[in-house]
Amino acid sequence: MISNGTKSGKAIGRPRKSIDFTKVLEAFNRVEMNYTRAARLLTEQTGVKVTPGYVYNQIKRGG
Repeated sequence: MISNGTKSGKAIGRPRKSIDFTKVLEAFNRVEMNYTRAARLLTEQTGVKVTPGYVYNQIKRGG
């Protein structure tokens, strides 16, 4: 049996961010394809702390 948490059932790690992929792409294109500036823009727009690595992974995975 595979478990995605602890013995008590609590999840491990941070909750997933639910930012629409189209918003990520729009922000990335708007700032001339710069991951750092796209992350800053998304953080301002959504109020959720977004890192450049998150933007990179979202674009690489396609959503």
